[in-house]
Amino acid sequence: MAGRGTRRAGRVAWRLGGWLIYPLYSPFVRSYQLARTGTELVRQIRQGMPPPDRDVADLIERPVEVIRLLRRTRRYGRLALLLAILFTGLSLWAWLWRGFLPVSPTCIRYMSMAVLFAAEFLRMSYANWVLRTASPGGFATFIADGRNLWPR
Repeated sequence: MAGRGTRRAGRVAWRLGGWLIYPLYSPFVRSYQLARTGTELVRQIRQGMPPPDRDVADLIERPVEVIRLLRRTRRYGRLALLLAILFTGLSLWAWLWRGFLPVSPTCIRYMSMAVLFAAEFLRMSYANWVLRTASPGGFATFIADGRNLWPR
């Protein structure tokens, strides 16, 4: 039977662990909340939107929430792409100039961060495309045209 001190130590360890990994998971929690808010907003305002083949950018008047979400997804998408490029460069620097092996923990860490930020860039670009076009198309429709990758 575990004593009170053991349970308290477990709670302290759990809180300390959560505090230590918070910088790693907090950007993903915020971006998930942003994507959920954006898709919910698109669902709510879809009645007044044009058909999916017309770009929403042609419209003069947009709801303020859509404009704010478009700017936010564009900004965070470009930041994620910049960080993906930075971490790829760090990995190449560690491999080519510092002499680490490509399978060393340093290179793997940098490349995993680059992959995570590249995936975040794709997700933000997709959210931006959904807000711009208000189309019910899936990710395959988004990827089919390469011009959709850059958030506008």
